[in-house]
Amino acid sequence: MKIVHVIDSGGLYGAEQMLLALVAEQLRQGLKPMILSITVPQSEPKAFFLEAQRRGLPVISWPMAKGFNLCGAAQLLSWCQVREYFLVHSHGYRFDILFNCLPRRNRQFQFISTVHGFTAHRRFSRVMVYQWLNRVCLLRGHRVVAVSQGLQKQLRHRAGVAFIPNGLPSLLLDQTATPIEAPQGPFLLALGRLSVEKAYHRLIGAFADSNAVGEGWHVVIAGEGNQKELLQALVKKRGLEARVHFVGYTHDAQAWLQQAAGLVISSDTEGLPMVLLEAMRLKTPVIATPVGEIPQVLKNGALGFLAAACDQQSLTASINRLLSEPEQAAAMKKAARHCFEEHYTAEVMARRYHSVYRELLKNDPVY
Repeated sequence: MKIVHVIDSGGLYGAEQMLLALVAEQLRQGLKPMILSITVPQSEPKAFFLEAQRRGLPVISWPMAKGFNLCGAAQLLSWCQVREYFLVHSHGYRFDILFNCLPRRNRQFQFISTVHGFTAHRRFSRVMVYQWLNRVCLLRGHRVVAVSQGLQKQLRHRAGVAFIPNGLPSLLLDQTATPIEAPQGPFLLALGRLSVEKAYHRLIGAFADSNAVGEGWHVVIAGEGNQKELLQALVKKRGLEARVHFVGYTHDAQAWLQQAAGLVISSDTEGLPMVLLEAMRLKTPVIATPVGEIPQVLKNGALGFLAAACDQQSLTASINRLLSEPEQAAAMKKAARHCFEEHYTAEVMARRYHSVYRELLKNDPVY
C-alpha cells in the first residue's frame, strides 16, 4: 500500500513528531509511505525535512509558493498520479483546504486528513479564517481523523470522523543525547511553542505562588515563539529571573524530560500533546490542565496531577501536590508508562491508520 503524507511545517512539534513516528512504523509494517515536506522555493531545508532524513525516512522537500496555491496543489497531485500514490494524507490546514477545493476531476485520489488541533486565536484573525475554511473543506474529504475525542466532537458537523490517538515508538530513539545546561536543583519543564494557547503566563504565575519557589525549584521553558518577550517581562515582574529559564528550541526533548522533576502542560487548548506521551514513556511526572484528550489519557488524574480547571490557582495546587506527594507521583508515573505501552505506541497508532486506509481503498481495483 502506497501513501503520500503532505505537511507544510517548519518546526518539530507535536504533529511533526507524530508523522515521523507514523511513517517509521508504516515502513516497519511493510507499507510504502512517502513524505512531501512543503517549503518555499529557493529556501533552506526545513527542520522537519532534515530530521526525517536523519532518521532515514523517505522524504522529499517540495518547493511550492505560499498562499492559496491551487495550481501548486494540482501539480503535486499530478506527481502523485504518475507515481501511483492515490492515497493522499494531509497534516494541517493548508492542504486540507487546497486538496478539497480542487475540481472534481482530481477526486480519483483518496484524501485523508488528520486534524491535530485548533489553536486559540483572536476573533476576525487570519487563523480564524483558516480554521473556518478548514472545517468547511473537511466536509468534502473522504476521511477525517481527529487525534482527540474533544476534536472529534468539535467536528461533529462532519459525519464519520475517526478518533486515532497519537503514538510514539515504544523504545527511545537511538541517538546521542545533546548535553543540556540544566539548573542546579529540581526543575519543572514546559516544552512547546511560546504561543498564546500554551498559556505559559499561567505556569509562571502558578509557580510564583507555589511552594516550589521556597524549596529551591526552577522552571525551564523550552521553545520559541511570539510570546517570548511578554513572558520574560512577566518573569521579571514576579522577581523570578533566577528561577525561570528560557532555553529556546531544543532538538533533544528526551534529555530535558529525563532530568526534569515534572512536565507541566498549562495550555488553554490541546489535541493529544506528543510531549505528554513522551513524559509517560520516560516516567516523568505530569502536571496538566484538563483540556483536549489530556483528562482521558491521564484517566482523570489517576496517572498525573490534573488541574481542576484552566486557571492559575488550580495549577498552583497541582504543583504543590507534586511537591508534597512523592509516593503518589512515583505510583502515577509507573502506571502511566504501562498505559502508554498498552494504548499510545506508534505500532498501535499505525495499525489504526492502516484500518482506515483499507476501508477507504476496499473498492479501489488498484489495491
